[in-house]
Amino acid sequence: MSREDELVQNLEGIQARINAACEAAGRDPSEVTLVAVSKTKPVADIQALYDAGHRDFGENYVQEWQDKAEFLPNDIRWHFIGVLQSNKCKYLAGNVHLIHSIYRRKQLKELSKRLDEPQKILVQINTGNDLAKGGIEPEELEEFLETAAEFPEVQVAGIMTIPPFDEPIETTQGHFRTMKSLAQGHPDWTVSMGMTSDFEAAIAEGATIIRVGTAIFGARNYQ
Repeated sequence: MSREDELVQNLEGIQARINAACEAAGRDPSEVTLVAVSKTKPVADIQALYDAGHRDFGENYVQEWQDKAEFLPNDIRWHFIGVLQSNKCKYLAGNVHLIHSIYRRKQLKELSKRLDEPQKILVQINTGNDLAKGGIEPEELEEFLETAAEFPEVQVAGIMTIPPFDEPIETTQGHFRTMKSLAQGHPDWTVSMGMTSDFEAAIAEGATIIRVGTAIFGARNYQ
């Protein structure tokens, strides 16, 4: 089997699992967007999935995204999902479909300074009080939304979380329920949560974006 065929088969397998999870939750699969997380993977891998019809891809590093985007079709919907340094905001502003990892006023300010049209972002929530991850505490969300309102060019489109790794699925599902609670009252919000190991549980709790890398592309090579 060629690498291209392997990738497409993996993508189809994940989509089948999304469909099954949605059916179990009484949801329409069209409500869930699959972001193929392509960090450390070559342009050829992304192109293979693009050729198969996939359009949503996620990157974690600004420089890596820039290097790849130069050689890929311009109708790809890029999702920036990594830690975003304020001095890198200028490269993303107006150039990506969605930024998932905003939780500081300085990020909002730097994005706003460089926007000619609205940029959609998600507020990163640290549901697990995990010092290794960014994000605001759930109880800080309303205050952050007030801060974001100072920068109307930056549009809050929803919320995102990365639960602590290596927790039992029951504990992880609790983080997803917290996100579901935070999104209540915002029917148009995107809720980005769930990765390779837990996306079915995230779908059960209302995820509208899941971010899957390893199950599509295989293990990452950081060398």
